[in-house]
Amino acid sequence: QISSEIGEKLRSRLLAGTQAQLAKHETVNPQAYELMLKGRFYASKGEAENLQKAAEYYQQATALDPAYALAWAELSLVYRRQVEGNSLDPKEGTPKALAAATGAAVISVA
Repeated sequence: QISSEIGEKLRSRLLAGTQAQLAKHETVNPQAYELMLKGRFYASKGEAENLQKAAEYYQQATALDPAYALAWAELSLVYRRQVEGNSLDPKEGTPKALAAATGAAVISVA
């Protein structure tokens, strides 16, 4: 329930104007962009295995471009979905989701 509330707060923040700011912080690294797209592909499939793959791709994208706000935001949402789907322990997933969301927010206001 806590992770659901966090997820909704994150989603509302994204929808409340952060999306436009995230677009300003797109990557210029084609590899990071490709990894983010692969992450989206697996995230769209759902299921625990696919969400894990998505998280790995988003992590790789953020490692290549630490200023890639959109990849950080997507990573946060995947962590939340993993917690909600019981494939990630809330004690581990919730802090990860918050850290990734914070990363996205800090980058997008910079």
